[in-house]
Amino acid sequence: MILTASHVHLLASELQGTILGWRIKEVFTIAAEKTAILEIQQRKRRKYLLLSAHPEFCRVELLEKTEPNWEGGSHLLTSIQGGQITELSRLGFDRALEFSVEKATEISERKHYRLILELTGPQANLILVEAKSGKISQCLRVVRAGKKRGREVAPGKLYSPLPKQDKLSPLELDFEKLSSLIGREPGKSFKGLLASNIWGLNDSIIKEIAARTGIGLGAKVGELSREDLIALCRAVERLYCPSPSEKENAAVIIDREGNPKELLFYIPIDAPEKLTRRFPSLLEATTFFYRRFIKTRELQRRWSMLTRKVSGLAAKTRRRKELLQQRLSESQQRELYKICGDLLMLQHDKKKRGRKEITVDNIFKVPPEAVTVGLDPKMNILENARWYYKKFRKAVAGEKKLQAQLQKISSELEILERAQESLESEPAEYLLLNLKRQLAPLGITDTPRETKRTSVKGKVRTGFRPREFVTSDGWRVLVGKSAKENDYLTFKMASREDIWFHARGAHGSHVVLKRPRKKSQPSKASVEEAASLAAYFSKQRTSSKVSVSYTLVKHLRKPRKAKPGLVLVQQEESILVEPRLLGRVESLGNISDQS
Repeated sequence: MILTASHVHLLASELQGTILGWRIKEVFTIAAEKTAILEIQQRKRRKYLLLSAHPEFCRVELLEKTEPNWEGGSHLLTSIQGGQITELSRLGFDRALEFSVEKATEISERKHYRLILELTGPQANLILVEAKSGKISQCLRVVRAGKKRGREVAPGKLYSPLPKQDKLSPLELDFEKLSSLIGREPGKSFKGLLASNIWGLNDSIIKEIAARTGIGLGAKVGELSREDLIALCRAVERLYCPSPSEKENAAVIIDREGNPKELLFYIPIDAPEKLTRRFPSLLEATTFFYRRFIKTRELQRRWSMLTRKVSGLAAKTRRRKELLQQRLSESQQRELYKICGDLLMLQHDKKKRGRKEITVDNIFKVPPEAVTVGLDPKMNILENARWYYKKFRKAVAGEKKLQAQLQKISSELEILERAQESLESEPAEYLLLNLKRQLAPLGITDTPRETKRTSVKGKVRTGFRPREFVTSDGWRVLVGKSAKENDYLTFKMASREDIWFHARGAHGSHVVLKRPRKKSQPSKASVEEAASLAAYFSKQRTSSKVSVSYTLVKHLRKPRKAKPGLVLVQQEESILVEPRLLGRVESLGNISDQS
């Protein structure tokens, strides 16, 4: 809720009789909330003046005690520490308060400051001005002049007040001015006349005025009697200048759950008694309202944040589950690899090379059927058979892992879906605590994590997984996804004897061909396939042929203070390849080569 000019006017009236002459002992700040707290003291009495320029919760409060999240020692407003509040004034009938502060200096001179709190919602600000020069010394928000902003607020600039509103103040309203307004717009409704011509009114205040006068909100003002106009003026005067004998001058309207809905500087005549909390002063009502209001908004914010996190992770988990199910389905075709190996072992000429496929009779079916088995032309029949047996063994081992992963993903998805159902209800603190306990194993919280800057030499962010491929010889190929991850892959994950690839003269991923053993030597096919991946994950992906550099990782150097992804290559070779991904066997009926 944003305070109206009416609220600010009455808060200032209450503060004037309380804090004038008090000394500012210390200044606390809450930078994230755009808030400053002045610890003020008079003799042995101590209070805390809270001045907030928060875009949503801008306000002024007078508190009796400190809060745990207050921090002293900030450079902000320290120049008024030790000063005395000599005057509090309103800058017109507007949403701005000015505190005059007088402070004695070491050379027996007195320095005067103006501390101005502008309670203007998204543009709210707290500004310290040197009274003599009129220049801004400090401010919570720097505002530069532009097409939409006519006034500039920045240290060193002259302070200019808020633009004046072309409306009447409720304090100026009398019978003559009201009659003049009605004479100009006799066809307007009662609500429309007040909203467009009187500054500092909101819908609740207008409804209260209507209730106190007995005038309908939609009544035409040209049809109002003299008695109606007199009653209107009296109602406004009573609203803004209550009798000193009244013990209750403010109220907070709450909902059935106890959450605050409205802050009122009067006691409403039509509000339900059970939903109205009464207070002797607007300052007390303001503190009660904003403590509950901010807590409710914070709960809603955390609820929304948790909802977004759970929804995003649930969608991601569903995709991972579908992918695992697809991979499991493929691994369950492992018998196809064994059949391919068996059929190739039955061939007579096992040393023949150069063939991309072979058509044989599948004797494991009754009656036998002709099938086409894909071959690597660089390997003979026996080597291709061994390759299929190796694929079979890997599929058997991989299926167990996939089943375990699928079971884990399914249980995580079940937790997330239950949480999504709970998050569709109204926000509640106890529900939030229960959800946090349920989601804790998944690493989900309702508050944003603090991100820590890391260098290449330090730890890479959690969850970094390079793309991984396997060549036709079974060698692993790792591909980075970003500049930082390229650095981590090259200088942290890769061994000195691994082979590094990168497209020449173009931005692209770092690619590393991992040696299974230190003395293992890659085949020409593996080198070409890894180079093809480097070409594919580069800006030259659409070219028919790409020149790719490759070298051992031990021949790479990282220049000092170089940007992520930049390396110096001391020795290199190059190869011309076609950009492509590594393929895999899809089905027995039409088994293609591994390219």
